Amino acid sequence: MFDILRKTITTCLLLALSANASALPTVSITTDDPEVSEAGPSSASFIISRTDQEDISQPLTVYYRAEGTATWTENQSLSDYILSPYGLQARPNLINVTIPADKFSVTVILTPRFDGIEEGDEEAIITLQDRDVYTLGNPVSQQITIVDFRELMFKDGFE
Repeated sequence: MFDILRKTITTCLLLALSANASALPTVSITTDDPEVSEAGPSSASFIISRTDQEDISQPLTVYYRAEGTATWTENQSLSDYILSPYGLQARPNLINVTIPADKFSVTVILTPRFDGIEEGDEEAIITLQDRDVYTLGNPVSQQITIVDFRELMFKDGFE
């Protein structure tokens, strides 16, 4: 009798855990423009979205890593680009942003900074990081190319 009861309780717990795991939101990332000019004034956006979630009444904090050949630091005056908004930095280049309650996405705007240094085109890559409060969808990474100002001058025949 107790053995049947124990098996029934175990089965119910496993089903509840399985249902809870599938209730997690899935996050993914897209971009509205794969290329932006260092010469400005221009910006491009990374759009971080949540799906597969019926209840969006709570905010969702999503972690991502800033990578690529373009430099980003928390002291954005030393960076090749500015991210807005950006949350707290847990570790170097690990950043968080919050999708507000009752919203399916948040937009992170990348604005290049003119640095006057001839360095060629650079890539800013945002890669979503796994956490226990959401699952990673597809895609988990997006790239925006920052076209160097000097490259634009040569393309347009200024030199």
